[in-house]
Amino acid sequence: MTRQIEVLQARDLEELLAFARPFERDVLAAYPQIPVPSDQALRGLLEWVLAQGHGVISRSGDEVLGYLAVIGPFGDYHGGKSGVFSPLFANLVSPQDADRIFTEMLTALAEMPVLAGVDTMAVSICPHHRDHLASASLNGFGIRCSDAVQDIDALPMPTNEFPYEISEVHWRDAVSIIEAKRSLAEHLTKSPVYMEYFDFSPEFVAWKSEQRQSVHLVARDGDHIIGFIEATLEGENYLTNHPQMRNICGAGVLPQYRGQGIMRELLARLAERYRPEGIITLGVDYETMNPNARGFWERYFVPYTRSGERRFDCPWSGS
Repeated sequence: MTRQIEVLQARDLEELLAFARPFERDVLAAYPQIPVPSDQALRGLLEWVLAQGHGVISRSGDEVLGYLAVIGPFGDYHGGKSGVFSPLFANLVSPQDADRIFTEMLTALAEMPVLAGVDTMAVSICPHHRDHLASASLNGFGIRCSDAVQDIDALPMPTNEFPYEISEVHWRDAVSIIEAKRSLAEHLTKSPVYMEYFDFSPEFVAWKSEQRQSVHLVARDGDHIIGFIEATLEGENYLTNHPQMRNICGAGVLPQYRGQGIMRELLARLAERYRPEGIITLGVDYETMNPNARGFWERYFVPYTRSGERRFDCPWSGS
């Protein structure tokens, strides 16, 4: 029977949920460090995607073979003029003929008139869904970032005699960390990362920290902040929004202080800070194209997503 590609509609929710639920169980079995989400979590994600996004579904008769949905378009997306993002579980394909199904859905998505002008797309996929990830790669998506997770008791313990002071900074005082944040942004503009520089203004840091209610731990050499780690309630995908999980969303050490175990100590102290609250899991999202970040976080955490990005030479025409 031939495959049909159709535009996603709100009425497709139950079909999407029935198709996605086995994938969710598979991911939880493959990565036992991830806390089990509520039964409503996946439904909530799909409801949000259907309400806010655009997408297509592949069927063979009454059988769902896959779906691909995106949020956006967003202006100035990772250096592109207009970009869309497909979060974890907003894109899934049957393992049988995964490449053909994903390619057909991507083709149909790019022809949607509502997405005309898009020149950048990102997609989040679990790495053990190898055929799905391989198809994204063959379609031009290069891995850019990851989410990773770890049981809090599997993380390193604090060092007894650490040469620098570690303390917590309230989110209301997060502006005091601005130079460390700017140092990290400057580092990411250099080889081999070459990210666009983001200038952390005092207003942005204050607003973002209040929005996230962030926990900041800092390392000091005297009165000088030389490193920080920041954690929030929510991470980059729906699996991170669990009451017993917290998510690292920023970390950095000034260049002249690297190689002294400062980030390891900040991570250990963060885990220690959360244990009395009943937190059992820490997550982190990081740029895989930053070899320092990839090497550090994957030493202590287990990656469970790979997010690929493609910059299209010509914007989508919506034809």
